[in-house]
Amino acid sequence: MKHFLLSTLLLTSLGINAEPASDTLFVYLKSGGFNAFPMSVVDRQTTEEGCIVVRTATGEDFSYQLTDVASTSYTGPVETLPSITSFGIQSRHNDEVYEDIGSTITDDSVITVSVPTIGRWLTPSFELSDAFASAYIDGIRQQSGLSRNSFRSDRTYVVARPGEFIFTRTGTGSSAAWSMLPYGRRYRVTADWLVDRSDNVPRMDIDIDNGEMVSSKEVYLSARLTIDGAGVFPSMAATDVQIKGRGNTSWSSNPWDKNPYRLKFVKKQAPFGLKKAKSWVLQANSQSRSMMANAVGMKIARMVGTAAANHVIPVELYINGNYRGSYVFTEKVGVSANSVDVEDESVAALLELDTYYDEAYKFRTDRYNLPVNIKDPDLSENETRLAFDDIRKDFNRLTDALYRKEDISSLVDVDMLARYLMVNDLIVNYEIQHPKSTYVYKADLTDEAGKYVFGPVWDLDWAFGYETNKNYCTVDQKVDFWTAKSNKMEAWTFIRDLRQNTGEVVDKAYYKVWTDFMDNHLQEIRDYCGDYYRYVLPSFQHNASVWGDGNGYASVSGNMSSWINTRARHIYSKLTPYDLTEPDDPGTDGIVNVSRHGGEASCVDVYSLSGILMLRDVPITKLRGSLPKGIYIVNGKKLKI
Repeated sequence: MKHFLLSTLLLTSLGINAEPASDTLFVYLKSGGFNAFPMSVVDRQTTEEGCIVVRTATGEDFSYQLTDVASTSYTGPVETLPSITSFGIQSRHNDEVYEDIGSTITDDSVITVSVPTIGRWLTPSFELSDAFASAYIDGIRQQSGLSRNSFRSDRTYVVARPGEFIFTRTGTGSSAAWSMLPYGRRYRVTADWLVDRSDNVPRMDIDIDNGEMVSSKEVYLSARLTIDGAGVFPSMAATDVQIKGRGNTSWSSNPWDKNPYRLKFVKKQAPFGLKKAKSWVLQANSQSRSMMANAVGMKIARMVGTAAANHVIPVELYINGNYRGSYVFTEKVGVSANSVDVEDESVAALLELDTYYDEAYKFRTDRYNLPVNIKDPDLSENETRLAFDDIRKDFNRLTDALYRKEDISSLVDVDMLARYLMVNDLIVNYEIQHPKSTYVYKADLTDEAGKYVFGPVWDLDWAFGYETNKNYCTVDQKVDFWTAKSNKMEAWTFIRDLRQNTGEVVDKAYYKVWTDFMDNHLQEIRDYCGDYYRYVLPSFQHNASVWGDGNGYASVSGNMSSWINTRARHIYSKLTPYDLTEPDDPGTDGIVNVSRHGGEASCVDVYSLSGILMLRDVPITKLRGSLPKGIYIVNGKKLKI
């Protein structure tokens, strides 16, 4: 039986009837906001020593000094609650979304958005009706264009103003708990995944003039290319294109093998909604069980934010009407709008460290003896302002500084280097230690302040342990990437020095990249392994009917997810931790996390002196006007109010 022991006189003075008129009790505070309590969980209300005390059925007491209470009521601010006025998925915040996507918002607060992606994690963008309101999922503040969540199932957003909370239950089963969470208008967001309605991946048809088959890596053949997006990606009508072979170990002299191809459109095109460009690649992934390696590896590269990270679109490839297998379509690495996009191509240089050493213009470095191919610019043309010696001398300046253990932060973009090394370490891509397919570029070689950028990440079908035992994700979970192949790899010393001989500047950047990955991306990439497999399964099975590889990928997907998890946690546990807080940074979008000194150590909310939850995520400009007097911790420092 509920106990309501507040006196009638007191209740009347606070504007509340003696008997409950609804299912929720609201305690309005003079400082602004309120605390709400569902009557189903209120055990009793009493006045004790000048305080209103609400005891819950969970055994918790919430005490309010009478001088702090404006009123109490069984009526909440339903009509004046803030709302979501727009909700969408923008391509600039979502690596697999190639054009901005809107949504429908119904009168009963249901938001539906149709999403053409393989992965089920999204970073929504939204606008609210009240500038002081915030959106929350499970009590965690969501920031437009920044907060990322899984939308495999419906998610509920709560739009609330600062200081307005309700005592509510979270979780289920053994993880169920009661806590104060933001009170506001609720929206159920449903993602309509287009891949769930697709029978197969997109189909790409390439019809070569005179019915020829590609037999050369040097000679282009004229063709027409057509894309059926299969209800997920944009389709493309027949378009003029040129095709030739590509690759090194992946290329076969037999034109009827499952070979990789280079495509070059006559005019710039944007297939699958990607950035417009002429040059593209079809990767064959012909090694047994390799058809997920590049897709998952490139997804990690995009998550981490490596330079010019490639996109991967799985396709069913037909040439002259004949099925050729399950391929992936991706950008060709180069100085271009869809890859290494620079402001002025005439002064940009893209280098590839590669033991094949097979470009027309190439050199070996004075230090480390690295084989360097000049991929761009084409020095035989007049479209560049750079000379061969300009490029060679400039890159030698970097390798010499590294060899001498000098500070390279003025020569290299340290943040992008850390991202590049992190991805290769995680997936155990020993190729960069040979070296093979190791790219580094400088946007403007004539700029003395310009820095080299490592990337794009490329050619990952020998990663994930394949180089060790010719299988994926069965070994190397805890291998030390920096020493495992030291006696076999020509460039190992160079790669090791980039990681270990650059002092704290790279080490701290490396820890920062890893911390972000562990906090924000590890679960997403684990989910992606399964999402990609389920979507591409029909194509894998079709590929198996011709090439023998494509069955049994359920175990590849599962192994890859658990392998990444084990390896990531192992690597992170071995890193030197750094304090990553920025003392002068008020927080994203001017929001700071505040806790009262002496309260819960991990609290990210604002507590009043009496211990009652008052506000969350307070704008820094309103701190002193929002908080009761006391000592607070703001971004790790004491603040007296």
